[in-house]
Amino acid sequence: MELTFHPFENPGDSGCFQVVERRLDGEGRLAHGKVGDADSTLARGRDILHASLACLEDDPAALVHAADVPPSEVRQACLARVSASGWRLGAIPEDL
Repeated sequence: MELTFHPFENPGDSGCFQVVERRLDGEGRLAHGKVGDADSTLARGRDILHASLACLEDDPAALVHAADVPPSEVRQACLARVSASGWRLGAIPEDL
């Protein structure tokens, strides 16, 4: 089966990043402030990586589909592929 993803529906975008952001915020690993007039959020890259991996460990489809957003047809296809693959995140190296 072949799937085509158009940029506006690409499940690899940051559309589901809020799951990582919520985890980081819950762990107190985000700094909120202003850059000029823009509300901004700052996080260490290492913390983002660890939070992302933890989200994937909890749910391999966590970055493809947010539970509080109805999935598009493209995301539904991605969810089906992740589910059918049986993919699970392997061991996370301690030194990341």
